[in-house]
Amino acid sequence: MDVIDLFEYPLPVINKDQNKIFIESSKTHKGTLVIKNDGGGILEGRIMSNSHFLVFEPEYFNGNTCDIDYIMDLNNYKAGDTLHADAVIVSNGGEHTIRFLIKVTPHILETKEKYKITTLKDFLNLYKKNPTVAKQLFVSYDFMVWLYESGYEYMDLYEHFKNDANKERGLNNFFVFNKLKSKSMLNLEEENINMKISPYIDKIHTGVITVKKIGFGFIEDELCLKNNSKWFKLEKKKIISSDFKTSDTINLAYTIDKSLIKKNVENDTIMIANSNNIKSKVNISVVVLKFLNVKLERGYIDSKDTGYVLINNRSGQTIDIEISPKDNFIKFENINHQIEKNTKIPFVVKLSKMQLLQKSITKKPVFETEIYVKSYFQDKIYIKTLKVTVGNFK
Repeated sequence: MDVIDLFEYPLPVINKDQNKIFIESSKTHKGTLVIKNDGGGILEGRIMSNSHFLVFEPEYFNGNTCDIDYIMDLNNYKAGDTLHADAVIVSNGGEHTIRFLIKVTPHILETKEKYKITTLKDFLNLYKKNPTVAKQLFVSYDFMVWLYESGYEYMDLYEHFKNDANKERGLNNFFVFNKLKSKSMLNLEEENINMKISPYIDKIHTGVITVKKIGFGFIEDELCLKNNSKWFKLEKKKIISSDFKTSDTINLAYTIDKSLIKKNVENDTIMIANSNNIKSKVNISVVVLKFLNVKLERGYIDSKDTGYVLINNRSGQTIDIEISPKDNFIKFENINHQIEKNTKIPFVVKLSKMQLLQKSITKKPVFETEIYVKSYFQDKIYIKTLKVTVGNFK
């Protein structure tokens, strides 16, 4: 074609309608450009990239509608990066530049249940919604690949957690290591167990303590006794996640065996193993009551009044007691008594004429005296001294 022909026939004109392409992708991305001729003749030319991650195929084109494939390799970039690249077209129909704007998005992992995961936080939310699916996904090949392609730095530790014989524990430790959650722990809701028990009735006493789970996820801990007392036993010592089926609290039964208690007062402490939490201890105090409890109704008695000795028999059997005053102005009708349960034994105050005279002359307002109570039961002796003040109190 000579110069005259060039002016007689329309020349190719490259189409410039497309000048920007927006792309969001997480790794390798493929697409197609269409280069058109808006003029005459046959359009031919070359397309080139100014960035190493953007490649065109074919690089040379010929025709009035040409499909040019391109591929972007984004594996060296992390989520959140924004990239720019230019496609420069040089042709017999003119030059044109197409700007590529690329946003690198997180890798997406989609489960067969249609859960989409782009971040570890998404994975944690999946665990909260469906722990079973999360545990299965955690040990899968797809999750390992997704984690690697997301640029996760600690793949060796992931392998360690994944290979844990207890999969729930491995997943929980993975979340804790990545600071997505705190380690779950246990609280003992009671602060103290205080029990007073009968002295000569060997029986099993029962009760419960409330154990609360703080946080969500894996739990495996043990309860222990500080002094390893044989008289106290817990229903179970090992607490695991499955114990908390419907709520974050469980009631744990315990027993106190009176037949194994050798002292009048026994103490121990329930503790959560390896825990410094202030709410991880329960103090236990067991008091074995004496077979008799004796006291005065009133310690201050008028010189012309009646007082009472109150006796509580806890032995469960009838026992004999001997009751006697130190001074003869305290009068009991009987010295010896048989006590079944609870009783009141009366006494009266009768000062002699000499004592009344002494009280008047010396201006001594009161007399101090004592009442003695003694009893025996099953090789145990009980002795109690009651202090009595006699005077004018009305």
